[in-house]
Amino acid sequence: MTKWRDMFKKGLAVTRLLTKALMGLGVALLLGVWGDGQEASKPTPPSSNKTAGFPSGHEKQPPTPRQLVQASNACPEWGTLTLFKADVLQRCIDEGLNPNAKIEKETLLTTVAGMSGQDATEAVQVLLEAGADVNEQNGTSALMAASRAGHTATVQAVLDAGGNVNAQINDPGNPIVHGLGAHGLTALILASDVGHTATVQALLDAGADPNLQNKAGFTALMAASRAGHTATVQAVLAVGADLNLQSKAGFTALMGASRAGHTATVQALLDAGADVNVQINDQNWKGQGWTALMLASAMGHTATVRALLDAGADPDLRDKRGATASDVAGGRDRTEIVRIIEKAAAFR
Repeated sequence: MTKWRDMFKKGLAVTRLLTKALMGLGVALLLGVWGDGQEASKPTPPSSNKTAGFPSGHEKQPPTPRQLVQASNACPEWGTLTLFKADVLQRCIDEGLNPNAKIEKETLLTTVAGMSGQDATEAVQVLLEAGADVNEQNGTSALMAASRAGHTATVQAVLDAGGNVNAQINDPGNPIVHGLGAHGLTALILASDVGHTATVQALLDAGADPNLQNKAGFTALMAASRAGHTATVQAVLAVGADLNLQSKAGFTALMGASRAGHTATVQALLDAGADVNVQINDQNWKGQGWTALMLASAMGHTATVRALLDAGADPDLRDKRGATASDVAGGRDRTEIVRIIEKAAAFR
């Protein structure tokens, strides 16, 4: 009996100690949150950058209660579209909003730069004048966002503020452009892929390198060509883009345009001197040895096939399996293309 009584007393003592500790912690938390406004040493309350809006680094250090109040007071519109109007943004900054704030992982400057219209351009200028870092990246930069969206006025504002025209996306997992591989993309490649010719020209005038390749080996010329943006292709060609660069998979700009059947773009590349008989050199792809003619033939692009043959495409070239363009077309029941190729081969 004595043994059980002793164990009960020890348990009661431990319970009292735990109760005191919890009460003390509660008081400390109340003082930290509701007292004189100073943050409690431990723990800091959890928060989200989406509502807090603090400079780089705070995503790993949750803001204190005082900071949360300051953010709310500085900009009640935080996280709403009205924040992206210049007058609202200016008032928020005047009240203490950090111009280098982030919405989740993206800087406020990058988010605003990717929006459309005069309001976005004016808002970008407000942020830049307030000291926003024009080149800060979390994957993409403000210049990349504006270029992808084709907002030439915003692009020019960022360039005028010192935006790095040849910066490359530094996030290997960024899915911003399907099919090109985002890692290493530049503002010029992004604008070219969507065919924003005026934006492309502004970037080129600012010194954008047309031959920079991303990690997958794509250039601005390849991006514009595969999408059939002929005017953009011509703008990039005018500053000396390399016509015959190959991607990691072995594709040239001409191959991309031919595969998609963009005959006008194909003709522009041919007129500029593209090598019509380059072959894919990727040993890991079943199309190793394919040419622009084979790609167009496989996809059934008759007009493109004619343009390539007229430019001197060799119908007798064979891929790694020994197949010619005629064989490729025949294997897909492209009978009209087979006839066109065989006729061209007979007159060689």
